Amino acid sequence: MIFIVYTGTVSFITRTELTLAEWDKRFHKFLRVIGFISDEEFLDELRFSYRVDDKTVEEINEIISKKSFVSIRITNKTFEGFKYAENYLDFTAIEGQILYFEDWNFIFRVFNEEYFLWCFLGGIADVQREIKLSEEDIKKYKEIGLAQIDYLIDNLQKMNSIEYEKAIAENRKLL
Repeated sequence: MIFIVYTGTVSFITRTELTLAEWDKRFHKFLRVIGFISDEEFLDELRFSYRVDDKTVEEINEIISKKSFVSIRITNKTFEGFKYAENYLDFTAIEGQILYFEDWNFIFRVFNEEYFLWCFLGGIADVQREIKLSEEDIKKYKEIGLAQIDYLIDNLQKMNSIEYEKAIAENRKLL
């Protein structure tokens, strides 16, 4: 089987089978999941519901046919059209509920009522950072939403990050 999973912040294609309760527990603002018995049925859905051209359908088919396939992030916006990107994140291995993520860029999650943000900086050493959000960060997130998280991501991905230095000083640094 293959599924399209819809959440308030991301939609993606996967073969991972979870119950509705497990999807809801795993992703913040989980909306629904649609399952397809065959890949052909799924590809037809892309053609008809999303109006995806044959070339893109074939590219997606190549991705979902690989043994290493995990998921494909999808967006379908009026002025941008249908876009996709293969994901390698094993979201079943993430502790807590995923609030917001972009594969190999960042993961914002909540676990035991605490908020965590992981960022990938890249480079030769594959630099990564993870912090626990401060009370002030959480307050701002609850006031202005993902704009606060986007600010933190942008800041944490700088080598001279003020937010990372604050996290170190306040003993909130995890990575």
